[in-house]
Amino acid sequence: MKTREDFVSNSSSSSFVVFGMSLTEGEVDKMLEAKDLSDIDELLEGTELVARRGIDTYYGEWCVGLPWKSMKSTETKAEFLGRVKEELSKVLVLKDKTVGADMLVDGGYDG
Repeated sequence: MKTREDFVSNSSSSSFVVFGMSLTEGEVDKMLEAKDLSDIDELLEGTELVARRGIDTYYGEWCVGLPWKSMKSTETKAEFLGRVKEELSKVLVLKDKTVGADMLVDGGYDG
């Protein structure tokens, strides 16, 4: 089976599937300011984490986590979600939100 991780023009398809959490632009801005960074790529540097900005379900939000294909063949779903949560906890500083991990699917991808 072939999968795509970039934008898909067919509206019935999802352009990305990430296991992680969604963050508002304001939450990302606060974290960048706290760490004196200029963009989300710098925040995630040195990790396996990816950031995708949604234009459908997560309109205007950042979806941060690991692509589903990052799941190891020896990992259970629970183990994979635990690993995602652990990776997120290393870089995310959230005052009003708990770091979590869930499947995020969006019909669009805004870079």
